[in-house]
Amino acid sequence: MLPHRRAVARPLSPSSVAGAAVGSVANAMLVSSALLFALVCVTVLPGASLPDSELTAARPIEDYARYDGQSTCAPAAKPGTKALQSWMVRTYGGSKGPISRPCNSGGQSEHKEGRALDWTMDAAEAADRTAVRRWLDDVFAADGQGRPHAKARRMGIMYIIWDDRIWRSYDEFAVGPYTPCKPVTDCSKTARHRDHVHVSLSRAGGRGDTSWYAGRL
Repeated sequence: MLPHRRAVARPLSPSSVAGAAVGSVANAMLVSSALLFALVCVTVLPGASLPDSELTAARPIEDYARYDGQSTCAPAAKPGTKALQSWMVRTYGGSKGPISRPCNSGGQSEHKEGRALDWTMDAAEAADRTAVRRWLDDVFAADGQGRPHAKARRMGIMYIIWDDRIWRSYDEFAVGPYTPCKPVTDCSKTARHRDHVHVSLSRAGGRGDTSWYAGRL
């Protein structure tokens, strides 16, 4: 029987130690690079899908839009108006009504400057009333810092008309009656805004220059 031979550990050569060290450093660098690339994709690359709060948080919130009624003839739909209308329909249903209106029709209207939109909803339908109420609650809600009507201010909403009522930004969105004719029951459903929601934007909101439109245009 052969005697038991004790295994003896051989020291690593300098070249083996150096190779292992280089491999460890290379692996660490690859991991770091991958993490950095992922971070850049989330925070820098255009078109990244982020929640509304993250898209707008870096920009100061706007004050309530002052009243600045239609004064020129420029009926082409403005980019902010189109973006807001698309978001409303996509998020809350209904359908798109007109944005532009000929300058020789009716009286003063921000439709004639492409910064007013109609959102087709029927006040006689419970589901439509609920959808509009949810939208109003959304745009009038306070943000994380307690600032009221945060989304409406960031959108540049100047006033809203729906179902015989009007909400004016220049009155901090206090609701009031909307009476296009007296008695109001003599008005058409359209004149009373019972078949659509009307939203007029500030000039900055129509252009998409206010903070809500960051990353959306």
